Amino acid sequence: MKGFQTRNTSLERTEFVGNSPFDRYLLGGDQTAMSEEAIRGLELYRDPEKGNCEVCHTINEEKGYALFSDDKFHILGVGAEIDGTLSDIGRFEISQAEEDQGAFKTPHPRNIADSAPYMHDGHLKTLKEVLDFYNGPGNSNDFRDEKIKELDHPTAQERADLIVFMEALTGEHPAKVGSPSEDEPEATEPAEASADGSSP
Repeated sequence: MKGFQTRNTSLERTEFVGNSPFDRYLLGGDQTAMSEEAIRGLELYRDPEKGNCEVCHTINEEKGYALFSDDKFHILGVGAEIDGTLSDIGRFEISQAEEDQGAFKTPHPRNIADSAPYMHDGHLKTLKEVLDFYNGPGNSNDFRDEKIKELDHPTAQERADLIVFMEALTGEHPAKVGSPSEDEPEATEPAEASADGSSP
């Protein structure tokens, strides 16, 4: 229970980045910001038969932003054994709702090229392994999300293009995010004023 909460608390504190090649290309209108491979990868990302990524990792192009997450819980088959039992029960540990067995919240893939390993438990080590996982229908699970379907077998070139696109989600970190650095001076209590109102 504690380990599950710790992992998800870490995910909730994920730092968002911006000004990636993707942002400049699709949202900023800079047609030179992404390579031809990345552009093809974006098309595959949005293709429900070849990539089917946008079904959960949403792009709100018409609203001018892309969070890359529907902020929902889905069952992908992660944590399911061959016999259908679950080694990780996911959200069910908190909700105790049967339909949440093996459900995990959709993370955003920004800076994904720099954030290996993947999945909530880190069992997939490379982006290629992630694509291989999604290329099939996932592991057996009675509650597996109907949106997660077997893809139309992307070719080696198409998979390579998808990875190039995901690398194009690497952006700039906001300034001064996170805990204060150790070299910053600690805050001090304001000095007490003397009887005549002046500070010592």
